[in-house]
Amino acid sequence: MRKTSFLLVFCLVFYSCDQRNENIQEAKKNVMKYSELDSYMALTNHFDKEDNYYEIMPYALKMQKHGIGHYEFYNSYLKIMFDNKFDAKNILKLDKPEAEFLIYILNKGAKAEDVSCREVLIQYYRNGWGVTKDIKKADSIYKSFGYPDTYIPPAIDSVPNQ
Repeated sequence: MRKTSFLLVFCLVFYSCDQRNENIQEAKKNVMKYSELDSYMALTNHFDKEDNYYEIMPYALKMQKHGIGHYEFYNSYLKIMFDNKFDAKNILKLDKPEAEFLIYILNKGAKAEDVSCREVLIQYYRNGWGVTKDIKKADSIYKSFGYPDTYIPPAIDSVPNQ
């Protein structure tokens, strides 16, 4: 009886894992072929839960032409470079071309109205991290949220960590 129960549980777990893998493979295909938003969201959730954050990068790049994926690419890049630890200030430790590329990605995301990209750029321009310090530009990005007042910076810990 125990062997039968064990075998039944094993088969159910194996089938469940196999089915989930098939769903992920299908989502990958749908993002790359059709830029399907629901599939992309499924992938971001899957890779975040599995701590395979780096695997989202090609799909994030693919989705950028649809106005999403910028922050995920930026976040994953910094995690890869700094042992799975995200810290917005790590942009200061990158080579200049890498930092410039990430700023470019964040600016593209900000133009596509990605709130996370805008929040990071506000911090970068306020503090001069990876860019020339420019309080007016930081305030301008802040006002693009529709807020009329001057930006009051939160604690740096509150920079999005998705």
